[in-house]
Amino acid sequence: MMADRDLAAESSAAARELTRLLIDKGLPRLGPLEDDAAPVALVAIVRVWARRGIDLRTLIRGYRRAQAAFWGWWMADVAARIEDPALRMAVLEHSWERVSAWYEIQLDRIEEIYSEERDRWLSGAQARRAELIREILAGEPIEQEPASTALGYDLRRAHVGVVLWTDGEPADALATLEEAVRELAATQGATATLTVPAGSSALWAWIACDAAPARAPALPAGVWAALGGPARGLAGFRGSHEAAQLVRRLMPFAGRPERLVGFDDVSLACLMAREPAAMRRVVEHELGGLARRDPNTARLRETVRVYLESGANAREAAERLNMHKNTVHYRLARVEELRGRPLGERRLEFEVALTLAHLLGDRALPRDPA
Repeated sequence: MMADRDLAAESSAAARELTRLLIDKGLPRLGPLEDDAAPVALVAIVRVWARRGIDLRTLIRGYRRAQAAFWGWWMADVAARIEDPALRMAVLEHSWERVSAWYEIQLDRIEEIYSEERDRWLSGAQARRAELIREILAGEPIEQEPASTALGYDLRRAHVGVVLWTDGEPADALATLEEAVRELAATQGATATLTVPAGSSALWAWIACDAAPARAPALPAGVWAALGGPARGLAGFRGSHEAAQLVRRLMPFAGRPERLVGFDDVSLACLMAREPAAMRRVVEHELGGLARRDPNTARLRETVRVYLESGANAREAAERLNMHKNTVHYRLARVEELRGRPLGERRLEFEVALTLAHLLGDRALPRDPA
C-alpha cells in the first residue's frame, strides 16, 4: 500500500510538472509547437508504470483529468481578466487549440516512452526467466520457493512438460504455440502454465496438472506437441521436460501421423530408437519371418500383438480386432510358422519387437531382401 501511495504521489507531481511546462512553454509561444523534451518526472513515472505492468490507459486518463482541470482554471482566469467578449473568445479559441495540440504531443510521447520501457522490461524479465529455467533443467541447486515466485509458477506441483513446434511463419509462430498450450491446459481444467521460447518456431511449456492432457483434436494447424508424463517438484519439472524431448526427437523418426504424442504412448520406442541399427537387429532376431514389410505380414503382427496384449485371450483379441475367433487362431498358427518358434518363447523380447514395429512401422523393420 505504501508503494502505491508513493506511486500516486509521484504521478501527481509529474502531472503538476507537465502543467507547469505547458504554462511556461506551450501557451506563450506563437507558431508551431516545439517538440520539447518530456519532463524528467514524467519520464521516470511512466517507466515505473511500464515496469509494474500498470495499464497505460489508466495513466493517460489521469493526465486527461489534469488537462480538464487546467482548462477549467484557465477559462476562469481568462474570463476574470478579459472583459471584451470578442477578445475573450479569440483567446479561448487560441488557447484551446494550443492546449489540445500540446497535450496530444505529450500523450504521444508518454505512449512511446511506456512502450519502449515495457518492451525493454519484458525482454529482460523473459531473459531472467529463461536463465532460471535453464538452471533448473541443468540440475543446478535452486531454492524452490524463491524460484516459484520469480517464475510465477508453483514448482511444488505436479507438472506435464510439453515441447511444441510449428512450421508456421516465425512472425506469429510463438503466439500460435502459446495458444496451443492454453488449449492443452484447458483439457485438464488447468490454469497454471509456464512457457519459454526455444526458438522462433518452438516453445517449451509446463502445465501444472496431475495427468497428461487428453488428446486435443483442436491443435492449431501445423502445430506438433510432445508430452512428458506428470511428475512433481523440481525433479519432476526436469524429468517431464526430458521425457517430452525424447518424444520430440522420436516423432520425425517414427513418421506417425499424430500431432500430439505422449511419453506413455512411445516410451519403449524412445529408448530403442536412439540406436536404430541395434533396434532393427533386435526386431529382426525376435520376429524372424514376421519382420517383412508387406501388408499381410503387418496384419499377422497386429493380430499377435493384440492377442498377447489381451492376456493371450483369443476371444477378447477377436472382439478388439473385429474378427472371428477362428481367424485369430489361424493367424496365430501362421505367426508361429513364420517366426520359427512358439509364441511363449522369449515372450518379453517378442512383445517388445512387436510393439516397436507397431509404433514405428517400417522404420523398425529390416530391409526386405531383394
